[in-house]
Amino acid sequence: KFNWSKVQPEIFGTLFQHSMDKTERHAFGAHFTHPTDIMKIVGPTIVAPWREQIESAKTLKRLRELLQRMHHFRVLDPACGSGNFLVQILRRKLAAVELKYGKSDFERRHYALLGLMCVYGSELLADNIAECRANMLEVFAGYLNLDEADDLFRAATHVLSLNLIHGDAMTMRCLVEGVENMQL
Repeated sequence: KFNWSKVQPEIFGTLFQHSMDKTERHAFGAHFTHPTDIMKIVGPTIVAPWREQIESAKTLKRLRELLQRMHHFRVLDPACGSGNFLVQILRRKLAAVELKYGKSDFERRHYALLGLMCVYGSELLADNIAECRANMLEVFAGYLNLDEADDLFRAATHVLSLNLIHGDAMTMRCLVEGVENMQL
């Protein structure tokens, strides 16, 4: 049995993109974004503003306020594909959790789940949204060393089923069978 978790996600993204012809890629807006390019977006739009606020904080009270805001900071990728952008965001959130709560298993688990709950995405292609959920769950479960029997694993699976949807962000419509006309 081959352990697919050892394969870099970039390989799957590249294979997926090249498995579609140009017309199909254009119709679905399918484009693989390399993690280096993702960080070119995340750095100046998310990391830098937070870093500036933290560095300019003059009091412990202000730092605590920023920490609370960071825990609840939400990110939406309206065309999330297999989740490369959202995975990078989740990794950053989990790194912050580790720095602050790494010594307390209870708080670490609590704030890791909160971080996951603040990440949202939609995707046109059903296979992609399933892969996105799996990628996010793998990062989350790996961070906390969870297996499928763990209650937190099941909670994370449920959160991902609600936060990462098969839908069209342009028309604001859910594409799940039976709820095609549900507005997002």
